Amino acid sequence: MRSRVSIWLLAAVVAFAGCSGKGGSKSAYKDVPGGDAVIAKVGGDEIRGSDLDYRIKISNQKLYTDYKNAHNWRMILDTMIEQKLLAGEAEKKGLTRDPEFLERMEIAKVEILNNMYIRKVVNEEAAPTEEELRTAYEEGKESLHIKESARVSHILLKSREEAETTRRELLSGAKWDALANLKSMDEKTKRTNGVLGWITADDVIQVLGTPVPELLPVAMATEVDGISQPVESAMGWHVLKVHEKREGGMLTFEDVAPNIKERMTNTRAREMYPKRLQDLREAANVVVYEDKFQEFMTGPLGEKDLFDLAQKSKDPREKIGYYQQIVTKHGDGGFADKAQFMIGFTYSEEMKDYDSAEKAFRAVVDKYPQSELAESAKWMLENMRNQDIPHLPEGAAGAGMPPAQKGS
Repeated sequence: MRSRVSIWLLAAVVAFAGCSGKGGSKSAYKDVPGGDAVIAKVGGDEIRGSDLDYRIKISNQKLYTDYKNAHNWRMILDTMIEQKLLAGEAEKKGLTRDPEFLERMEIAKVEILNNMYIRKVVNEEAAPTEEELRTAYEEGKESLHIKESARVSHILLKSREEAETTRRELLSGAKWDALANLKSMDEKTKRTNGVLGWITADDVIQVLGTPVPELLPVAMATEVDGISQPVESAMGWHVLKVHEKREGGMLTFEDVAPNIKERMTNTRAREMYPKRLQDLREAANVVVYEDKFQEFMTGPLGEKDLFDLAQKSKDPREKIGYYQQIVTKHGDGGFADKAQFMIGFTYSEEMKDYDSAEKAFRAVVDKYPQSELAESAKWMLENMRNQDIPHLPEGAAGAGMPPAQKGS
Protein backbone atom coordinates (compact mmCIF):
# COMPACT_ATOMS: atom_id res chain seq x y z
CA MET A 1 0.00 0.00 0.00
CA ARG A 2 1.32 3.46 -0.87
CA SER A 3 1.90 5.78 2.07
CA ARG A 4 0.42 9.26 2.41
CA VAL A 5 3.78 10.76 1.45
CA SER A 6 3.97 8.49 -1.58
CA ILE A 7 0.55 9.64 -2.74
CA TRP A 8 1.60 13.28 -2.27
CA LEU A 9 4.70 12.67 -4.38
CA LEU A 10 2.65 11.11 -7.12
CA ALA A 11 0.04 13.86 -6.98
CA ALA A 12 2.76 16.44 -7.48
CA VAL A 13 3.49 15.13 -10.96
CA VAL A 14 0.27 13.40 -11.96
CA ALA A 15 -0.79 16.33 -14.13
CA PHE A 16 2.43 16.06 -16.09
CA ALA A 17 3.14 12.34 -16.22
CA GLY A 18 2.36 10.74 -19.56
CA CYS A 19 1.70 14.03 -21.36
CA SER A 20 4.79 14.25 -23.56
CA GLY A 21 5.78 12.24 -26.58
CA LYS A 22 8.93 10.25 -27.13
CA GLY A 23 12.02 11.94 -25.71
CA GLY A 24 10.12 15.16 -25.11
CA SER A 25 12.65 16.64 -22.72
CA LYS A 26 15.84 16.04 -24.70
CA SER A 27 16.11 19.51 -26.18
CA ALA A 28 15.44 21.24 -22.84
CA TYR A 29 17.58 19.01 -20.62
CA LYS A 30 20.12 17.39 -22.91
CA ASP A 31 22.89 17.92 -20.34
CA VAL A 32 21.28 15.74 -17.63
CA PRO A 33 23.95 13.18 -16.63
CA GLY A 34 22.91 9.83 -18.03
CA GLY A 35 19.91 11.51 -19.63
CA ASP A 36 20.18 9.57 -22.89
CA ALA A 37 19.94 6.22 -21.15
CA VAL A 38 16.69 4.36 -21.84
CA ILE A 39 15.34 3.56 -18.36
CA ALA A 40 12.01 2.08 -19.42
CA LYS A 41 10.12 1.06 -22.52
CA VAL A 42 6.37 1.01 -23.05
CA GLY A 43 5.69 -0.80 -26.31
CA GLY A 44 7.71 1.16 -28.83
CA ASP A 45 7.84 4.27 -26.67
CA GLU A 46 11.13 4.82 -24.83
CA ILE A 47 11.43 6.72 -21.54
CA ARG A 48 14.89 8.18 -21.05
CA GLY A 49 16.49 9.52 -17.90
CA SER A 50 16.07 13.06 -19.19
CA ASP A 51 12.31 12.49 -19.60
CA LEU A 52 11.93 11.54 -15.94
CA ASP A 53 14.23 14.36 -14.82
CA TYR A 54 12.29 16.95 -16.83
CA ARG A 55 8.88 15.72 -15.72
CA ILE A 56 9.76 16.09 -12.05
CA LYS A 57 11.67 19.34 -12.51
CA ILE A 58 8.71 21.15 -14.08
CA SER A 59 6.22 19.79 -11.58
CA ASN A 60 7.70 20.57 -8.17
CA GLN A 61 11.13 21.99 -7.35
CA LYS A 62 10.99 20.79 -3.73
CA LEU A 63 10.23 17.28 -4.93
CA TYR A 64 13.12 17.54 -7.39
CA THR A 65 15.68 18.52 -4.74
CA ASP A 66 14.57 17.43 -1.27
CA TYR A 67 13.03 14.08 -2.27
CA LYS A 68 15.47 13.08 -4.99
CA ASN A 69 16.18 9.44 -4.35
CA ALA A 70 15.69 6.14 -6.12
CA HIS A 71 12.61 5.12 -4.10
CA ASN A 72 10.58 8.28 -4.82
CA TRP A 73 11.68 8.67 -8.42
CA ARG A 74 10.89 5.03 -9.13
CA MET A 75 7.31 5.61 -7.98
CA ILE A 76 7.03 8.51 -10.41
CA LEU A 77 8.56 6.45 -13.22
CA ASP A 78 5.90 3.80 -12.54
CA THR A 79 3.23 6.49 -12.72
CA MET A 80 4.58 7.67 -16.09
CA ILE A 81 4.46 4.08 -17.35
CA GLU A 82 0.89 3.60 -16.10
CA GLN A 83 -0.28 6.78 -17.75
CA LYS A 84 1.42 5.96 -21.03
CA LEU A 85 -0.34 2.60 -21.00
CA LEU A 86 -3.73 4.19 -20.38
CA ALA A 87 -3.08 6.96 -22.90
CA GLY A 88 -2.19 4.37 -25.51
CA GLU A 89 -5.42 2.50 -24.89
CA ALA A 90 -7.36 5.77 -25.03
CA GLU A 91 -5.88 6.50 -28.46
CA LYS A 92 -6.86 3.04 -29.68
CA LYS A 93 -10.43 3.75 -28.52
CA GLY A 94 -10.48 6.95 -30.58
CA LEU A 95 -10.67 9.28 -27.57
CA THR A 96 -8.28 11.73 -29.20
CA ARG A 97 -11.20 12.62 -31.48
CA ASP A 98 -13.60 13.08 -28.57
CA PRO A 99 -14.85 16.70 -28.27
CA GLU A 100 -13.97 16.73 -24.57
CA PHE A 101 -10.36 15.83 -25.36
CA LEU A 102 -10.09 18.54 -27.99
CA GLU A 103 -11.60 21.16 -25.69
CA ARG A 104 -9.30 20.23 -22.82
CA MET A 105 -6.27 20.25 -25.13
CA GLU A 106 -7.14 23.83 -26.10
CA ILE A 107 -7.32 24.80 -22.42
CA ALA A 108 -3.99 23.08 -21.75
CA LYS A 109 -2.47 24.84 -24.76
CA VAL A 110 -3.49 28.25 -23.44
CA GLU A 111 -2.13 27.49 -19.95
CA ILE A 112 1.19 26.16 -21.29
CA LEU A 113 1.67 29.11 -23.65
CA ASN A 114 0.83 31.51 -20.83
CA ASN A 115 3.52 29.99 -18.61
CA MET A 116 6.04 29.87 -21.43
CA TYR A 117 5.41 33.52 -22.36
CA ILE A 118 6.08 34.61 -18.78
CA ARG A 119 9.19 32.46 -18.54
CA LYS A 120 10.68 33.01 -22.01
CA VAL A 121 9.57 36.58 -22.77
CA VAL A 122 8.70 38.54 -19.62
CA ASN A 123 11.36 36.92 -17.42
CA GLU A 124 14.06 37.24 -20.08
CA GLU A 125 13.25 40.92 -20.52
CA ALA A 126 13.33 41.37 -16.74
CA ALA A 127 16.64 39.53 -16.24
CA PRO A 128 19.48 41.71 -14.83
CA THR A 129 22.79 42.23 -16.59
CA GLU A 130 26.08 40.84 -15.29
CA GLU A 131 27.02 44.30 -14.05
CA GLU A 132 23.74 44.63 -12.14
CA LEU A 133 24.25 41.21 -10.56
CA ARG A 134 27.76 42.13 -9.37
CA THR A 135 26.51 45.44 -7.98
CA ALA A 136 23.76 43.65 -6.04
CA TYR A 137 26.32 41.15 -4.73
CA GLU A 138 28.65 43.89 -3.48
CA GLU A 139 25.79 45.78 -1.82
CA GLY A 140 24.61 42.69 0.06
CA LYS A 141 27.98 41.11 0.62
CA GLU A 142 28.03 41.53 4.39
CA SER A 143 24.90 39.38 4.79
CA LEU A 144 26.29 36.50 2.76
CA HIS A 145 28.09 34.63 5.51
CA ILE A 146 26.93 31.03 5.78
CA LYS A 147 27.18 28.50 8.56
CA GLU A 148 28.93 25.19 8.26
CA SER A 149 26.26 22.69 7.20
CA ALA A 150 25.61 19.26 5.75
CA ARG A 151 22.77 17.67 3.83
CA VAL A 152 21.98 14.37 5.50
CA SER A 153 19.52 11.55 6.03
CA HIS A 154 19.26 9.59 9.25
CA ILE A 155 18.06 6.34 10.76
CA LEU A 156 16.96 6.74 14.38
CA LEU A 157 17.46 3.78 16.72
CA LYS A 158 17.00 2.97 20.40
CA SER A 159 20.53 1.98 21.41
CA ARG A 160 24.17 2.22 20.45
CA GLU A 161 24.19 -1.52 19.77
CA GLU A 162 21.34 -1.23 17.25
CA ALA A 163 23.02 1.77 15.63
CA GLU A 164 26.35 -0.05 15.29
CA THR A 165 24.62 -3.13 13.85
CA THR A 166 22.75 -0.97 11.32
CA ARG A 167 25.97 0.82 10.33
CA ARG A 168 27.74 -2.51 9.74
CA GLU A 169 24.84 -3.69 7.57
CA LEU A 170 25.02 -0.52 5.47
CA LEU A 171 28.78 -0.78 5.04
CA SER A 172 28.29 -4.40 3.98
CA GLY A 173 25.98 -3.37 1.13
CA ALA A 174 22.49 -3.17 2.65
CA LYS A 175 20.24 -0.59 0.95
CA TRP A 176 19.78 2.63 2.90
CA ASP A 177 16.16 3.14 1.79
CA ALA A 178 15.12 -0.33 2.92
CA LEU A 179 16.75 -0.05 6.35
CA ALA A 180 15.42 3.47 6.95
CA ASN A 181 11.91 2.29 6.21
CA LEU A 182 12.29 -0.87 8.26
CA LYS A 183 14.27 0.26 11.32
CA SER A 184 13.97 3.99 11.94
CA MET A 185 11.94 5.07 14.96
CA ASP A 186 11.44 8.53 13.45
CA GLU A 187 7.92 8.36 12.00
CA LYS A 188 8.30 11.82 10.46
CA THR A 189 11.10 10.78 8.12
CA LYS A 190 11.12 7.00 7.74
CA ARG A 191 8.69 7.05 4.80
CA THR A 192 10.96 9.48 2.96
CA ASN A 193 14.03 7.38 3.66
CA GLY A 194 15.22 9.47 6.60
CA VAL A 195 15.75 12.73 4.71
CA LEU A 196 16.57 15.62 7.07
CA GLY A 197 17.88 18.07 4.46
CA TRP A 198 20.47 20.68 5.34
CA ILE A 199 21.44 20.85 9.03
CA THR A 200 23.61 23.30 10.99
CA ALA A 201 25.02 23.18 14.50
CA ASP A 202 22.30 25.15 16.25
CA ASP A 203 19.39 25.83 13.89
CA VAL A 204 16.08 23.99 13.95
CA ILE A 205 16.02 20.94 11.69
CA GLN A 206 12.87 21.71 9.74
CA VAL A 207 11.62 18.14 9.45
CA LEU A 208 12.08 17.46 13.17
CA GLY A 209 11.01 20.90 14.39
CA THR A 210 13.91 21.13 16.85
CA PRO A 211 17.69 21.66 16.87
CA VAL A 212 19.82 18.52 17.18
CA PRO A 213 23.31 20.06 17.61
CA GLU A 214 25.04 16.70 18.12
CA LEU A 215 24.56 15.69 14.48
CA LEU A 216 26.63 18.29 12.59
CA PRO A 217 30.13 17.54 13.98
CA VAL A 218 29.68 13.86 13.16
CA ALA A 219 28.31 14.65 9.70
CA MET A 220 31.24 16.99 8.92
CA ALA A 221 33.69 14.29 10.03
CA THR A 222 32.10 11.81 7.59
CA GLU A 223 33.00 11.78 3.91
CA VAL A 224 30.38 12.65 1.30
CA ASP A 225 28.29 9.57 0.39
CA GLY A 226 29.59 7.94 3.54
CA ILE A 227 27.89 6.45 6.60
CA SER A 228 28.65 8.09 9.95
CA GLN A 229 29.60 6.63 13.28
CA PRO A 230 26.59 6.31 15.62
CA VAL A 231 25.77 9.58 17.41
CA GLU A 232 23.52 10.02 20.44
CA SER A 233 20.96 12.81 20.97
CA ALA A 234 17.91 13.37 23.15
CA MET A 235 15.92 11.47 20.51
CA GLY A 236 18.03 8.31 20.55
CA TRP A 237 20.94 7.03 18.44
CA HIS A 238 21.42 8.24 14.87
CA VAL A 239 23.22 6.77 11.89
CA LEU A 240 23.74 9.44 9.23
CA LYS A 241 24.16 9.29 5.49
CA VAL A 242 26.00 12.40 4.25
CA HIS A 243 24.97 13.68 0.82
CA GLU A 244 26.75 17.05 0.71
CA LYS A 245 28.81 19.32 2.98
CA ARG A 246 29.36 23.07 3.00
CA GLU A 247 32.16 24.82 4.85
CA GLY A 248 31.25 28.00 6.68
CA GLY A 249 32.38 31.38 5.36
CA MET A 250 31.59 34.08 2.82
CA LEU A 251 29.65 33.03 -0.24
CA THR A 252 31.35 33.95 -3.51
CA PHE A 253 29.66 35.75 -6.38
CA GLU A 254 29.52 32.49 -8.30
CA ASP A 255 27.78 30.82 -5.35
CA VAL A 256 24.93 33.29 -5.18
CA ALA A 257 24.64 34.79 -8.68
CA PRO A 258 21.88 32.37 -9.77
CA ASN A 259 19.80 33.20 -6.66
CA ILE A 260 20.35 36.94 -7.03
CA LYS A 261 19.38 36.71 -10.69
CA GLU A 262 16.22 34.76 -9.89
CA ARG A 263 15.20 37.20 -7.16
CA MET A 264 15.84 40.31 -9.27
CA THR A 265 14.15 38.76 -12.29
CA ASN A 266 11.05 37.83 -10.30
CA THR A 267 10.82 41.30 -8.75
CA ARG A 268 11.12 43.07 -12.09
CA ALA A 269 8.75 40.65 -13.80
CA ARG A 270 6.10 41.30 -11.12
CA GLU A 271 6.48 45.03 -11.77
CA MET A 272 6.34 44.61 -15.56
CA TYR A 273 3.47 42.15 -15.67
CA PRO A 274 0.49 44.43 -14.86
CA LYS A 275 1.55 47.03 -17.46
CA ARG A 276 2.20 44.34 -20.09
CA LEU A 277 -1.17 42.74 -19.39
CA GLN A 278 -2.98 46.09 -19.54
CA ASP A 279 -1.36 46.87 -22.90
CA LEU A 280 -2.45 43.48 -24.24
CA ARG A 281 -6.02 43.98 -22.95
CA GLU A 282 -6.24 47.36 -24.66
CA ALA A 283 -4.75 46.08 -27.92
CA ALA A 284 -7.24 43.19 -27.96
CA ASN A 285 -10.20 45.45 -27.05
CA VAL A 286 -11.18 43.21 -24.15
CA VAL A 287 -14.76 43.76 -23.00
CA VAL A 288 -16.48 42.11 -20.03
CA TYR A 289 -20.26 42.40 -20.15
CA GLU A 290 -20.90 42.75 -16.44
CA ASP A 291 -24.68 42.44 -16.74
CA LYS A 292 -24.42 39.21 -18.71
CA PHE A 293 -21.75 37.90 -16.34
CA GLN A 294 -23.94 38.63 -13.32
CA GLU A 295 -26.92 37.02 -15.02
CA PHE A 296 -24.84 33.93 -15.76
CA MET A 297 -23.61 33.72 -12.17
CA THR A 298 -27.02 34.12 -10.55
CA GLY A 299 -28.99 31.98 -13.00
CA PRO A 300 -32.63 31.47 -11.95
CA LEU A 301 -32.40 33.28 -8.60
CA GLY A 302 -35.51 35.16 -7.50
CA GLU A 303 -35.68 38.87 -6.71
CA LYS A 304 -35.30 38.44 -2.94
CA ASP A 305 -32.24 36.22 -3.37
CA LEU A 306 -30.70 38.78 -5.72
CA PHE A 307 -31.47 41.59 -3.29
CA ASP A 308 -29.88 39.66 -0.41
CA LEU A 309 -26.76 39.03 -2.49
CA ALA A 310 -26.51 42.73 -3.27
CA GLN A 311 -26.88 43.66 0.38
CA LYS A 312 -24.07 41.27 1.37
CA SER A 313 -21.67 42.28 -1.37
CA LYS A 314 -18.80 44.65 -0.59
CA ASP A 315 -18.11 45.44 -4.25
CA PRO A 316 -20.26 48.39 -5.43
CA ARG A 317 -20.24 47.31 -9.07
CA GLU A 318 -21.32 43.82 -8.07
CA LYS A 319 -24.12 45.31 -5.98
CA ILE A 320 -25.36 47.39 -8.89
CA GLY A 321 -25.26 44.29 -11.10
CA TYR A 322 -27.55 42.38 -8.74
CA TYR A 323 -29.93 45.34 -8.32
CA GLN A 324 -30.05 45.86 -12.07
CA GLN A 325 -31.06 42.24 -12.61
CA ILE A 326 -34.01 42.74 -10.26
CA VAL A 327 -35.12 45.80 -12.22
CA THR A 328 -34.66 44.06 -15.58
CA LYS A 329 -36.01 40.60 -14.78
CA HIS A 330 -38.50 41.38 -12.02
CA GLY A 331 -39.66 44.89 -12.89
CA ASP A 332 -43.18 44.24 -11.62
CA GLY A 333 -42.09 42.55 -8.40
CA GLY A 334 -42.00 43.84 -4.87
CA PHE A 335 -38.26 44.62 -4.86
CA ALA A 336 -37.90 46.55 -8.12
CA ASP A 337 -38.39 50.03 -6.61
CA LYS A 338 -35.99 49.24 -3.77
CA ALA A 339 -33.39 47.87 -6.23
CA GLN A 340 -33.70 50.96 -8.46
CA PHE A 341 -33.28 53.24 -5.45
CA MET A 342 -30.25 51.28 -4.25
CA ILE A 343 -28.62 51.56 -7.68
CA GLY A 344 -28.73 55.31 -7.29
CA PHE A 345 -27.66 55.19 -3.66
CA THR A 346 -24.66 52.97 -4.46
CA TYR A 347 -23.56 55.26 -7.29
CA SER A 348 -23.93 58.31 -5.05
CA GLU A 349 -22.56 57.18 -1.71
CA GLU A 350 -20.05 54.47 -2.58
CA MET A 351 -18.80 55.51 -5.99
CA LYS A 352 -19.42 59.28 -5.93
CA ASP A 353 -20.71 58.97 -9.50
CA TYR A 354 -23.45 61.56 -9.19
CA ASP A 355 -24.41 61.62 -12.88
CA SER A 356 -25.19 57.89 -12.88
CA ALA A 357 -26.89 58.26 -9.50
CA GLU A 358 -29.11 61.03 -10.88
CA LYS A 359 -30.30 58.80 -13.74
CA ALA A 360 -31.08 55.98 -11.30
CA PHE A 361 -33.01 58.21 -8.85
CA ARG A 362 -35.01 59.78 -11.67
CA ALA A 363 -35.96 56.27 -12.80
CA VAL A 364 -37.39 55.66 -9.30
CA VAL A 365 -39.53 58.80 -9.58
CA ASP A 366 -40.64 58.05 -13.16
CA LYS A 367 -41.21 54.28 -12.96
CA TYR A 368 -42.39 53.91 -9.38
CA PRO A 369 -44.18 57.15 -8.47
CA GLN A 370 -46.38 55.34 -5.92
CA SER A 371 -43.40 53.85 -4.09
CA GLU A 372 -42.59 55.12 -0.62
CA LEU A 373 -39.07 55.58 -1.96
CA ALA A 374 -40.09 58.09 -4.62
CA GLU A 375 -39.85 60.92 -2.08
CA SER A 376 -36.50 59.62 -0.88
CA ALA A 377 -35.27 59.59 -4.48
CA LYS A 378 -36.37 63.22 -4.91
CA TRP A 379 -34.57 64.12 -1.69
CA MET A 380 -31.38 62.48 -2.97
CA LEU A 381 -31.66 64.33 -6.29
CA GLU A 382 -31.78 67.62 -4.41
CA ASN A 383 -29.17 66.91 -1.75
CA MET A 384 -26.74 64.15 -2.75
CA ARG A 385 -24.09 66.56 -4.07
CA ASN A 386 -24.13 68.50 -0.79
CA GLN A 387 -21.56 66.77 1.40
CA ASP A 388 -22.67 68.74 4.49
CA ILE A 389 -25.98 66.86 4.64
CA PRO A 390 -26.23 63.23 5.88
CA HIS A 391 -27.37 61.23 2.84
CA LEU A 392 -29.99 59.02 4.40
CA PRO A 393 -33.44 60.51 3.76
CA GLU A 394 -36.45 59.51 5.81
CA GLY A 395 -38.03 56.44 4.26
CA ALA A 396 -34.80 55.01 2.90
CA ALA A 397 -34.99 52.23 5.49
CA GLY A 398 -37.58 50.62 3.25
CA ALA A 399 -34.85 49.88 0.74
CA GLY A 400 -32.97 47.77 3.24
CA MET A 401 -31.01 50.70 4.66
CA PRO A 402 -30.32 51.30 8.37
CA PRO A 403 -33.03 53.19 10.33
CA ALA A 404 -33.89 56.49 8.63
CA GLN A 405 -32.26 59.77 9.61
CA LYS A 406 -33.67 63.14 8.79
CA GLY A 407 -31.61 65.47 6.66
CA SER A 408 -31.62 69.20 7.30
